[in-house]
Amino acid sequence: MSEEIKKFFRTYTDFVTKVTSDPSLDLEALKKLY
Repeated sequence: MSEEIKKFFRTYTDFVTKVTSDPSLDLEALKKLY
């Protein structure tokens, strides 16, 4: 896997973890992240 894909999945996993542990995090937070 390329480094970019690894980085994307790491970021995505971190985001999902935050969302599942903090329901107040919403789509606006995702937009700010990217």
